[in-house]
Amino acid sequence: MARRAQQGAVARCPWCSESLSQLAVECPECRFPLTMAAADGGYVAEPSGTTSTATPGRASRASRPGLSHESELARAHGTRAHRIRLGALLLGVMALLLLLSGVGAIVSTSSPDARSDREATSSLFTALRRATVEPGYRQEVAIATLPASQPSDRPARVSADQAGGYWFATAHSSSGRCYVLVGRVADGKLVRTSNLSEDEPCTAARARSSLDKLANSDGP
Repeated sequence: MARRAQQGAVARCPWCSESLSQLAVECPECRFPLTMAAADGGYVAEPSGTTSTATPGRASRASRPGLSHESELARAHGTRAHRIRLGALLLGVMALLLLLSGVGAIVSTSSPDARSDREATSSLFTALRRATVEPGYRQEVAIATLPASQPSDRPARVSADQAGGYWFATAHSSSGRCYVLVGRVADGKLVRTSNLSEDEPCTAARARSSLDKLANSDGP
């Protein structure tokens, strides 16, 4: 059992050891609450001679200064760490999505059909330049110009025709698409690009006929 402090003995604050001449609600030095804790010696001496039976070290942890502040800091640090983890997770998901979309774009553009599509359109522009602006123009890949009624069977074999000051040409891709290009014979300026359906022959004559029908349908 804690020893009983004699009446008139100097009591001390259990937190900062500040001398207490009488019972107080809190320590005047450190503001430690004294209502539920005893001063040094086992009891807090009171002027009336009565004593408090609180023993040292049994003060509530919630009553000690600084503990509530430390718990608030701990909660704040925990919340901040949670937000950082969440942000890192979101960034990781976004990076993964970007990576997957990039891989998909690379695969789609590097496929044989995609390369054949680019080759077909390139062949049409090369043939247009050769037929109008620069007749002697040559490209590294040889391009064969076919009659208007002969269908194109691959990108480097272009079916071509001229009529009414315009140049018509088609080129067939391995993807099944038949690309159509129309340009002006006078200056080689591009007028139109389109596609023929897969059930139509990939010929310049068919492209010209389809465009003529479209032009007539747009008229008054």
